[in-house]
Amino acid sequence: MMFKIIILQKLYNISDDQTEYQINDRLSFMRFLGLELKR
Repeated sequence: MMFKIIILQKLYNISDDQTEYQINDRLSFMRFLGLELKR
């Protein structure tokens, strides 16, 4: 999963903190990483 997170950081040119926020906020990031939605 870490490799995919690094890919997202490079594609969107975002920091670690911003990446963490976007993973929790964007459905597309969650799907790319293979995460499920929180209820």
